[in-house]
Amino acid sequence: MRKANIFATSRPIPEIIEKFEGNLTLHIYAKEEDVRRYLDSQMFRLPRFVSENPELQVEIKTGIINWGKIAEDDAGHFEKSTDGIRGVQLGIRRYDETN
Repeated sequence: MRKANIFATSRPIPEIIEKFEGNLTLHIYAKEEDVRRYLDSQMFRLPRFVSENPELQVEIKTGIINWGKIAEDDAGHFEKSTDGIRGVQLGIRRYDETN
């Protein structure tokens, strides 16, 4: 019988994590600096009012980064930060105010 090595990647979804219990795992997370660099490179895709407002860009990027941060508690549950949601909502409100 031949053996096979399998490399799988996944978001931290409990149902998937359960399938790999007892196997070697490695948690990989993006560095905040890399996420910021990526977001910086994508700002041109947003409406012009964003590219003309550096303060709004910072709020959007901070909101996305905070929203994406995941904290794993001892029981293996995952919670998303709500700070980022507030930052994105602020950006949306500012957009609504300008239109």
